[in-house]
Amino acid sequence: MIAVLLAMAFFQPGQECRSCDALMGMAGALSNSDGPRFMDYIDKSAPKYAEIETEVTALTAQNRITASLDVLKETGDDEHLEVLVDWFVEITSDDALEHATRRRMRVTIAERMVKKHWKVVSISPLSILDSATK
Repeated sequence: MIAVLLAMAFFQPGQECRSCDALMGMAGALSNSDGPRFMDYIDKSAPKYAEIETEVTALTAQNRITASLDVLKETGDDEHLEVLVDWFVEITSDDALEHATRRRMRVTIAERMVKKHWKVVSISPLSILDSATK
């Protein structure tokens, strides 16, 4: 069963999570093993775009994935955001052994506004998306 989970952190009353639509889309794309859709949320000018694309393509091609992102902190303005998330990924191999690997990390995601949409420009640490089950 593929599940998508997105838990919102404890924001102050009246404060909105500006990046949550993009983060929910990213989690959903991973959970549906849809690498191209995940990459739609990444800015093509991001410094590690090719590396992210390589890892996500391999990760989604070889595994079933459950992903959840819990927004812990969001700072920034109308053009740039920095989001701290608690990112959980469960990776189950599609082979006969169905080996499962779980990763949980605090990840910083930097985003910028591009044509009225938030695009990810960096993910740190990027190892949350490693295609090899380590």
